[in-house]
Amino acid sequence: MDVILHKCYRNPRQVLLTAFALGLGIYNENGKVVQRLENNQHWESLGFTVESGNSKVGDEMIISRSKENSPLLFEDLPDGNQIQVQVESFENVMMECNTVVELIIQDLDNELLPQDINVISLDDRHSKRLIYYNFPDVGKKGY
Repeated sequence: MDVILHKCYRNPRQVLLTAFALGLGIYNENGKVVQRLENNQHWESLGFTVESGNSKVGDEMIISRSKENSPLLFEDLPDGNQIQVQVESFENVMMECNTVVELIIQDLDNELLPQDINVISLDDRHSKRLIYYNFPDVGKKGY
């Protein structure tokens, strides 16, 4: 069962907005959105405000998110730097997966708990096939 959280206490607003934009494919080069929410009420239930538009194909929308619905105590890092989202591209899926694994190992070495790590593939149509093809031991005991 899905639980929809109207407020997000865990991620800074900029990171959450970027994740939605990437996940939905809002800024694709070809101009086609990969996924869309069913209607304006769905956006509202996720804590966004629909400023204009109607969640229909071809309809231009303006959507915002108030600080009230993303009440993280800081929008900047404790050292005063801005929170940044890094985007990297890779020549192939193996290079991408190996980099992700290296970053996870670094996080674990820096005392992040395994249960605090979540890897999300933006290619939900092909990710299972790509991962199991390139990493056949995934899902076996010990992984």
